[in-house]
Amino acid sequence: MTAFLIPLLCAGLVKAAIGPSPGEPKPAQQVSPTVSSPISAAQSPPVDLATYVLQKGDDIEIKAYNIAELNQVVRIRPDGRISLMLLNDVDAAGLTSKQLAEFLSTGFGRYYRNPRISIIVRSFSMLSVYVGGEVQRPGLIPLRGDITALQAVLEAGGLTETSRATTVMLLRAGDNGATESMTLNVGAILSNKQRDVPLHPADILYVPKSNISVYVGGEVLHPGLLPLNGELTVTAAVFQAGGLKETAKSNTVVLVRNSGTGVPIVTPLRLDDVIKGKPDTVLEPFDVVFVPKSKIAKVDRFVDQYIRQVLPINVAAGFSYLLGTSLIR
Repeated sequence: MTAFLIPLLCAGLVKAAIGPSPGEPKPAQQVSPTVSSPISAAQSPPVDLATYVLQKGDDIEIKAYNIAELNQVVRIRPDGRISLMLLNDVDAAGLTSKQLAEFLSTGFGRYYRNPRISIIVRSFSMLSVYVGGEVQRPGLIPLRGDITALQAVLEAGGLTETSRATTVMLLRAGDNGATESMTLNVGAILSNKQRDVPLHPADILYVPKSNISVYVGGEVLHPGLLPLNGELTVTAAVFQAGGLKETAKSNTVVLVRNSGTGVPIVTPLRLDDVIKGKPDTVLEPFDVVFVPKSKIAKVDRFVDQYIRQVLPINVAAGFSYLLGTSLIR
């Protein structure tokens, strides 16, 4: 059921991030990537800390080996400065770690004997990626080590229920300034059919929203559109819509489906049969499930009179097959 798809994918992401459990066979090492993009999966070059110029938003640790009270971790503010005891505001952005350390050693030297200051960069503002779209916590993710696309999605809280759960878009600035793109298939990566991609600074990951849905209406607690991200049955869709009202007649549920010929197919179903152990019906894109309030004498007339009146056609173009047609069973 769709309700369980997202947690399962997130569990797969966790497994991909931490590797196989003890005793579990390791995946094959040679896997051909399934990509249609110029983006290279090469590792990003390491940072040369000796020449790295401090940036706004960097987290830095000030370490005084012989004066413990000067030790602290600060973030460079948007104005490029840091606030320090005794020295007030100090310009930090635009300097290397060595240059800032020398400046602070001189400054604190007016108050302490022979202070030996060093600067350690704890996080790099420019060495981050942005994860957006249908994730729990969209925003910047710092690049810690060789982080991959799926690990970054996991750090952003994982996928939401409204995501297109198998697709992650990766955008990267190319050498010529043009933006290159890659479509990553989550399922293919988890099954080792596609390589996960190590991220580079300033990469953008975007998880699109699912544009495929079904509609559940009538005597349910929360009628409306449900995203169709995987296998979803009629019974599961009714439960996701809040379940049946006391006024519902569960013996008859109407399923309206696009036949592909321009004439929708209307089928009455019995939820009671599923409870008794009979197979449930798996929904297809843009199906309509309608739970009536009373017994239906004539299915096609009921659909003409009621379903078209409540279905939000104006926000769901995929249901346009219901317009201007005669419904038949």
